Amino acid sequence: MPALPFYPNWQKPHPTRRPGMSQVELKTHYSAAELASMKLPGLPGTQQNVKARAKKEEWESRPRAGFGGGQEYAITSLPLEAINAIKTRAAAGARISQLMDPKAVAAPVVNSKVPSTQIGLLDADARRESDQAVLLQLPSLTVKQVARFEARRAVVMAWYGFLKLRGMKPTNALYEAFVSHFNAGHLQANKVQYPELALATAGVIDSIALRTLQLWVSDYEKAGLAAFVDGNDGAHRKGKCTISVQKDLHDFTVAMVVANPHIKPVHLEDAAQARFDGHASIKVPSYHAFRRFLNEWKKQNAELFTAIANPDQWKNNYMAAQGSSSEDVLRLNQRWEFDSTPADLMLADGRHCLLGVIDVWTRRAKLLVAKSSRAVGVGALVRAALLDWGKCEEAKTDNGQEYVGVYVDDVFRALDIEQTKCPPFQPWHKPHIEHFFHTFSHDLLELLPGYIGHNVADRKAIEARKAFSERLFTKNEVVDMTMTAAELQAFCDDWLVRYHNRDHGSLDMSPFQKAASWTGSVERIDNPRLLDVLLAERIQRTVQKKGLKIDDAWFIAPELAINLVGRDVQVRLDPLDLGRVYVFHDGQFICVAECPERTGMNRQEVAQKAKKMQAAEVSRQKRELKAMARKVNTDDVVQEILRHNAAQAGTLVAMPKPAVPVNTAGTRAAAAATHAVDRGLNAQIPAAVQRHLGQSTPAPVISLPQSDETKFRQWLELDAMAKRGQALPADKVKFYEGWQKTARFQVQMQKHLQRNTQDAALAGNH
Repeated sequence: MPALPFYPNWQKPHPTRRPGMSQVELKTHYSAAELASMKLPGLPGTQQNVKARAKKEEWESRPRAGFGGGQEYAITSLPLEAINAIKTRAAAGARISQLMDPKAVAAPVVNSKVPSTQIGLLDADARRESDQAVLLQLPSLTVKQVARFEARRAVVMAWYGFLKLRGMKPTNALYEAFVSHFNAGHLQANKVQYPELALATAGVIDSIALRTLQLWVSDYEKAGLAAFVDGNDGAHRKGKCTISVQKDLHDFTVAMVVANPHIKPVHLEDAAQARFDGHASIKVPSYHAFRRFLNEWKKQNAELFTAIANPDQWKNNYMAAQGSSSEDVLRLNQRWEFDSTPADLMLADGRHCLLGVIDVWTRRAKLLVAKSSRAVGVGALVRAALLDWGKCEEAKTDNGQEYVGVYVDDVFRALDIEQTKCPPFQPWHKPHIEHFFHTFSHDLLELLPGYIGHNVADRKAIEARKAFSERLFTKNEVVDMTMTAAELQAFCDDWLVRYHNRDHGSLDMSPFQKAASWTGSVERIDNPRLLDVLLAERIQRTVQKKGLKIDDAWFIAPELAINLVGRDVQVRLDPLDLGRVYVFHDGQFICVAECPERTGMNRQEVAQKAKKMQAAEVSRQKRELKAMARKVNTDDVVQEILRHNAAQAGTLVAMPKPAVPVNTAGTRAAAAATHAVDRGLNAQIPAAVQRHLGQSTPAPVISLPQSDETKFRQWLELDAMAKRGQALPADKVKFYEGWQKTARFQVQMQKHLQRNTQDAALAGNH
């Protein structure tokens, strides 16, 4: 659809004219508002920029009369292209006023006589009556309809003039030549042959298509001037195009936009041609049709498209905010919100990030410039807030890796602070810290002298500063600044002083005044060293014979020599003392280990003390073991083993088999001899001794305590039964479930795994 002429709304409409469009009046002076509203070529499109341009170029001006005052600028000071545009539009407006004047209905010069080469379907009288009726109808039409009527009539009349000059019949070649000359502006420039063309089409028809011209000519020959009247005023085409009227094509195009929000029209055209190739019922339009459809669809579905393409922007521009996210916060330190900027800051001394926390009730805030290892930075920020504000009840964080790790979880749990984690990708659940960060970035940070852009090609400070806040909140972005971390932290601290002492829009007072208004108690931590231990960075180390090796330094303590050599311990680094670390094992505090080179402690004294403590502990354990050995009488263990084996052997009974005794003379003689001997031996043993032997009982058997290795083998057997789904003996269930939780079990399991690894390695070598 060709562009419509521009008629600013500051002109009083004609009393017989429908509202919606007015005309440009040719004057000697115009205000900045008038010039901006006309959207003239070569001039800015806003009133403020027009004034700035006039001041810069020193346009001739005069005081504006009437309400509001101000200045009016002489038309002679404007660029030549703007002056020509004003003159053209004013002339076109005057022509339309003439056409819409009921007293001048006969004003248009109409070549109602169709050239002899054309065949008209109306006779001369009928055509004149029809054309007269159309002219009488013009005053009742809208300005847009009249403008289109005049422009179309002028184009068709120019076509007939084009044919007359060449003395030829209409052919496709002539139609194409006319369209080419018109679109190039050659015909409009020829004021002698086509005096009305430029005036009538200015701002209404910039270009035409070959088929459009042919339809206008054909309709005019059939219906006269009535063919130029747009009776629907464009309403019949609103929202309709080649794409929208074909449901399958429309749904496919919309689906492509949803799946690829930033897809280009040329790619839409390629995709549609590939999808509907061979579909006779689907007509795939040109690139321009896809471009128009895409622009119109985005305009009509602005909120939906924003939600698809940029959820954060949708949240800022469209998400309903009728309630209050802080209405349930009724007291000091009830809820803190934590967050960090998605982008990192490349400072003079390395890569850092910006962390922040805000107390929702008072809107007090803190900022921390920390290294990119953000979990430790969160701990440092928590420490600063706890010391200054006291302990909070709830900490609201997002699901970033710096907030969901074991370190931060342990910190909040140790301080009895409830941590609430927002759902992924939904930052509006902590709106106060989000709003605070945007206030900070828009307020002063853009004006820092150290800000220089984010890459070599983007070092133009003015252009880069405009996009600073956007890049600061862009994931994986890196923002360069020439400041050091200490300088940026000092700037943040100074800015926070101003922030805390100015009125906050939602409080009707400053954050400092809001905090001072609290009359209740505040739970505080009196000893900062407690926080140093709780918030210290944590690492795992194995205790070696020489102590703990951390960052190429050895940390020692006598307590490490007591049953800890070869075992893993948790080490907490003291952020304020590089020479000391805190050692924990199984959640229990063991000792403070020191690096002699950093603290000045006497390594020899520590070594001697460690040896004495280790020897004393080993001696104590040896004494306990020897006492246990005496108690269980280990000297008899060999005899017990033999008896046990014999008892086991005695329990093996063979099933009786059918037998036939050997009965020979020799066997019978031998049997008689053995019978006689047995009878004689028994006669020689006293009866009292025989009775004693019959009543004797075996010596008592004392059970030894099982070793860890034996217990572990028993546990493995029970574990195999459990894995096979077999029921464990009732008297073994407690042992199976309880012993695996002990440290002795862990030692045996580690040895077992090492043996399996070694066996597998040996098997592989063979």
